[in-house]
Amino acid sequence: MLRYLEHLKDFNCPPGKMRVVINRYDKRSAIREDQIEKTIRMPVSFLVPNSYAEVIAAINVGMPISSTGKSELGAMFQRWINTLVERPAALNTKHEPKRRFGILGL
Repeated sequence: MLRYLEHLKDFNCPPGKMRVVINRYDKRSAIREDQIEKTIRMPVSFLVPNSYAEVIAAINVGMPISSTGKSELGAMFQRWINTLVERPAALNTKHEPKRRFGILGL
């Protein structure tokens, strides 16, 4: 992995544009996140949890993994999407209720 990252730097890929995503990560693994970061000399941006059973069930049933349920994988995908996609300002602002203009001016 370190060699690949160094190779990208050799081809003028700015380090600020690179992100490290660890797929099928298990918290109980013998290799910890801080060890990975120390080895590759870059921060890990996202840890995709090892949710093999959940993914296979979603494939077999033909249903997407929900980001609103109790799925750790779905929640991680939602966080990842939020960092990749710029949200329009209109979606991030709260709308004030419309004023009613009636006979009493309320």
